[in-house]
Amino acid sequence: MGCLIKSIKMADSLKWKDRFLSSGIPLEFEVAKLLSRHGFSTSYDYSYQRLDNKEEKEFSIDIYGHCFYPFEEHSAIENVVRILVECKFRNPQVKWFFIPSHEEDDFDSHTMRSEIKLVDEFSPYTFPSKNKLSAPLMKTALKGVEVNIHTGEVHETGILHGTNQLTYGLPVLLNTVILESSDEAIDECYPQIIIPILVTTSELFLLNNDVTIKSVSNVKDLKEIAIEVPYLRLCSNLYSSFKTHCRNIFADIFDFNDNRDNYELFSKLRIMNLDFFQKNDAVISSPKHLLKTLSLGTEDDFFKEIIVCNFSNLNKLISEIKVMVDIMNKSKIDLRKVK
Repeated sequence: MGCLIKSIKMADSLKWKDRFLSSGIPLEFEVAKLLSRHGFSTSYDYSYQRLDNKEEKEFSIDIYGHCFYPFEEHSAIENVVRILVECKFRNPQVKWFFIPSHEEDDFDSHTMRSEIKLVDEFSPYTFPSKNKLSAPLMKTALKGVEVNIHTGEVHETGILHGTNQLTYGLPVLLNTVILESSDEAIDECYPQIIIPILVTTSELFLLNNDVTIKSVSNVKDLKEIAIEVPYLRLCSNLYSSFKTHCRNIFADIFDFNDNRDNYELFSKLRIMNLDFFQKNDAVISSPKHLLKTLSLGTEDDFFKEIIVCNFSNLNKLISEIKVMVDIMNKSKIDLRKVK
């Protein structure tokens, strides 16, 4: 009897560990430390408000990090990199499965902004190749679901929650970036890179293109129907409520707090250099166009894609993002110096 009681007490004493891990706090702490090692300043609970059933409610994203490019100390600042991270701790029995993109060429992103979102409209610089700031080896998925291979439980709640937290938080961060650019000295209006990442301890699987109901029914091993990936870009359609959310945030942004000088300069620089962009087949987006689509809630491209990453591969992902930013930055053009 004494051994039984001792065994029960030991089992009870372990419950707090499982519940503590499930809270996500240890995962958030590790993610923040990893970002710090890569040069990011981090904070927790990036909060914002959004309508929920016609009622304004407070939401938050687990971690916000930002740093300056180049990523070395004492270097002249050229870009600002901002990361929003939502964390989802899951026990080892839970796997995340995703439907792959049907596109033949997975290198091309579904949107112009892609999963790594470059915003150069509110700076005197532009990047002709900005629509290619996308990880070339990252697979594209269109929908995901959680599967507990031990209990048999299947649902999409966690993935949807994490995706929505990031998607609805992006306009808030973008609004901050635009407003800050209206008050800064022109030489300090740096191009911005915004990256939303959903981090999970679950292994990520992308279904094979030839998966059928029959093949799933007959499967004996996960690898027969899916391939494990370290991370992927998740491209989702936006809810109609998101468009309202976006319109609410950007409704009055044209006012710029009565400070429009920078905005007018950025717009003028792009108009003055139209011939240059046409000759070089370069993509140019004007501040006026972006603000208009944001205020109308029609700027879908900026918000549709996020990155989903397995936590054990997050360090690799951040390292690869830094390399991509470095490559992209070599194409940067100062519109004030174009002849």
